[in-house]
Amino acid sequence: MDEHEWNGPQTLWQCFWFGRNGDWFYGRSERNEYLEEYVSSFHCDKDWVWSLLHLFWRIEDFFCRIQSMRRGEPLYKGDWEETWTIREYVYIVLIRYPFFNLLDFVKYKILRMTYHDPHIACYSYPNCDEAPRGCVVENGEDAEPYGHRD
Repeated sequence: MDEHEWNGPQTLWQCFWFGRNGDWFYGRSERNEYLEEYVSSFHCDKDWVWSLLHLFWRIEDFFCRIQSMRRGEPLYKGDWEETWTIREYVYIVLIRYPFFNLLDFVKYKILRMTYHDPHIACYSYPNCDEAPRGCVVENGEDAEPYGHRD
């Protein structure tokens, strides 16, 4: 086998830095593809490695979105009309989501409370996102009573 023949990443370092002379970094998409290939080849049975890889991807995505927003590219909210400001996005990702995840962990793992889906009483359950007029959570008493509920 030729010493320069590429047969996939054999070390973690090769996922980031590899060239004929070892002189450049891979781009984001290539690096992520090689990281996934490396983990599935050598660490497939270890859940903690996959957790670290997904954490790396979330952190990388956060910083890429911040950079694109600083360049003036809009980051749209769910309705494709409103855009996030950098301050809102940082608050949501770094404060609100972790707080609610911690709260859910305490409620459901430590205190062993039973989770009750607030949408279970909706007329459009389980498709509240597709048929929001029948969603009791979003519309309250004004929800349109249609469909079948058990």
